[in-house]
Amino acid sequence: IIEMEMALDSSAHGGRQPEDLGSMLHEVLGVKDLWAHTQTFQVKGKKEGGRPNLLVSCNCPKNDYSPQWDSNSRCIHVSKSTVSCNRHWPATEIELPGDGVFEFDKVFQEGDSVCDYFSRFIIPVARGQDVTFLSYGETSSCKSRTISGVSSASQCTSMEHKRQGLLPFFAARLLNVSAAKDSEVNIEMAISIADIFKENVLDLLRDPDASNNGGVFGTSGSVQLRESNLPLEKINVCCMHDILNAMIIARERRTCDDINSRGFSIMRTINSHIVYTLHLKSYWPKAHFECESQVTFVDLASSERRGLLIGSNSSIIDNHEMSKQLVSVSHSLRILADVLSALKKGVEPLPFCAGSGLTSYLQDALKKETLINVLCCVQPFCTEETFSSLQYCHNFKFHQA
Repeated sequence: IIEMEMALDSSAHGGRQPEDLGSMLHEVLGVKDLWAHTQTFQVKGKKEGGRPNLLVSCNCPKNDYSPQWDSNSRCIHVSKSTVSCNRHWPATEIELPGDGVFEFDKVFQEGDSVCDYFSRFIIPVARGQDVTFLSYGETSSCKSRTISGVSSASQCTSMEHKRQGLLPFFAARLLNVSAAKDSEVNIEMAISIADIFKENVLDLLRDPDASNNGGVFGTSGSVQLRESNLPLEKINVCCMHDILNAMIIARERRTCDDINSRGFSIMRTINSHIVYTLHLKSYWPKAHFECESQVTFVDLASSERRGLLIGSNSSIIDNHEMSKQLVSVSHSLRILADVLSALKKGVEPLPFCAGSGLTSYLQDALKKETLINVLCCVQPFCTEETFSSLQYCHNFKFHQA
């Protein structure tokens, strides 16, 4: 690994080329294409001209929930890095504004691996680079599966079903790098998981006892700021079973009866943001170098608008309560868009605390030095919602949030 770092430094001065580094990484770690797209890599604390720190991607996976649709029924068409959404959809008589054509940095289709594409960030993370993933989209768009490896918080606990998610993938790769024979780096890892619902931050790994208010910080109508030093519980991670156990605890805590006593457990998982954070301390003994970094995975609340959600769930929810929840979600997503737009433009100060619990909590994950990846996940069978998701994430790429 030290040799790879030296080669990376020399490549900036006419030395080894990125393809040589990729071959070396494949020999040492079995990782392919880790440096295949070096234009998106930014060294922590060092701003490199022409290398953006915001990567906007679109995930168009095969949908497992609508077998009655064939490929000709899709409302989107993909060509390289461009996604086209049909402006007129005969089945619903929807007329969409604009030309419905969106260009992204990367478009993932059926058969593409999101995890393999982002594997090139593994070594930079071990060197101190902070990375943040924001996954956005409507229900059944693989939004949650992209992050955690399962499509919802209530699904199976088998690790085999979770390996395809970015969170278990990054955890496994970093642990493997540290545990490899003759490894030059020792990595200490911990995980914290929080749920943000109606501007309250819920610590999903803290025991729900009376002494700590059930792990809930902030009250409805107020925002808990980062400066308040949230005592979030961190679980030390030594192996992948520790990651799995933490995810199980978070799932049970998120859907427990105590915090969903009014019967909104189903809608809570749709209308809340869940944030997984890997906290890392890396030690490079031979180089006499140590650093800290974090990888943040944000499963944003689903993007559906009020009419669709209330119409499909009117028998199990209170319409007034749902309306309040959706207002909170819309507000937090709008402030998030403002923050990302300000980051791209270099505007200061960043509007972290503009009445949003989400961006207040994510201040450490949305810094200028952080490599931020926005993943737009679409379910290509609902034209109106697909267009809305594409438009929201596409705006980040062109500073129009």
